[in-house]
Amino acid sequence: MVLGEDLTNTAPMIALALRQAARNVPYEDAKKKGIPLWNDAPVRELAQDSKSPLFIATGLADSLDEIAKEIFRASSEDIANLGYRIAQELDPIAPEAKTGGKIF
Repeated sequence: MVLGEDLTNTAPMIALALRQAARNVPYEDAKKKGIPLWNDAPVRELAQDSKSPLFIATGLADSLDEIAKEIFRASSEDIANLGYRIAQELDPIAPEAKTGGKIF
């Protein structure tokens, strides 16, 4: 999950790591279908339309959008509120989201 950051410009090595991780997603599908991983053509064909489990919440389009499963465009405040809501779901003693803005 990427919240409010353009990783391609601010942290290119992390963006590269996310791209490489996204390439590994279809390997499990290939194994399930009995396609050996060394057989690149059918593995790439299988992966053609698959998306990585990456969620991006930013204010503007990002070059990582093409590999993301879900994209959310919002203001910085709304993205921060989303982060607070997620943190609260993970840990009830985390700070609460501010009121106003979009409701998630």
